[in-house]
Amino acid sequence: MMRDRAGNANMPHDTSTEIALSEQHHLTAEDFLAAASDRFPVGRVLDVRSIRTAGATAMMLDYDRDFPVSGNWFSKKIHFFDMSLSKRPPGARGYFDEAFTDYRSLGKIFFLPAGHRYHGEGGLGRQQSLSLFLRARPQDEEEFGTELTPVLQNCLRLESETIRTLLTRIAHEVAEPGFATDLLLEGLSLTLLAETARLLNTLRSQDLRKGGLSPQRLKIIEERIRNGDRSTSIAELAELCHLSSRQLIRAFRAETGETIGAFVQRLTMDRAKTMLSRSDKPIGVIAAELGFASAAAFSTAFHRGSGQYPRDYRTTQQIAVEVKTGIIV
Repeated sequence: MMRDRAGNANMPHDTSTEIALSEQHHLTAEDFLAAASDRFPVGRVLDVRSIRTAGATAMMLDYDRDFPVSGNWFSKKIHFFDMSLSKRPPGARGYFDEAFTDYRSLGKIFFLPAGHRYHGEGGLGRQQSLSLFLRARPQDEEEFGTELTPVLQNCLRLESETIRTLLTRIAHEVAEPGFATDLLLEGLSLTLLAETARLLNTLRSQDLRKGGLSPQRLKIIEERIRNGDRSTSIAELAELCHLSSRQLIRAFRAETGETIGAFVQRLTMDRAKTMLSRSDKPIGVIAAELGFASAAAFSTAFHRGSGQYPRDYRTTQQIAVEVKTGIIV
């Protein structure tokens, strides 16, 4: 791994590193540390203790940085938890590019679910932390897949006494392993993952009950409909909002009181009226720009929505303008 003179890491897109990190059951704790450092540099390691089982690797790290770092993290098969056992150095922050692109500070506990790309930065200073790598199971996709996007910001600051207690118990076991430590780590790790899924599902449900659509998301939808160069679909709008189509349909109705289909039709008609009254483009061209298959289909839809055919509406608007400007007396 190369660093520039400012200390920032130039992160290589090494597919072998990603494969190695994904094959958890073949890795030792030292392999994990090397792979994780290649993805997001830790710093100068002063001490490391670890426990490794078939499904989890827990590591207590004591490290120091005399330079700022930055990097990326992504794994399809590994969930990652980090709990600071000391105060985090200044500048510890990150973002998930599928949900937001502004850096946000990290809390005492943060969680990087498998399948979600994370970008992070860290400042200078010493830190002790617990790092926990859990092998993702196929069924985890339901709890930690695309529907997690609206609450990924919460993953940077997991606020849960239950989760904190579980991680503290794991840290104690790493520091002072005893009889059946491996079995205990496996059980605590599964419980931790379940409690995290439950917390994020609760936050997601609360978000949807509130409407689930921030003013920013409503603005994104409206701008896409008004300014797009082609017709849109619910699937595309859902992707722009980082929601599933089902979530968008339900949340939009709760937020606005109308269906998103009716909203799209209404804004499309508003745009059609503007184009008819303010341009001399042929109706067929306007129909194509609005995404209609033909001028006839556009004419039918416009008549259904406004009570007039496009040509009649344009004529009416032109007459109104001429009367207002005094051209017709």
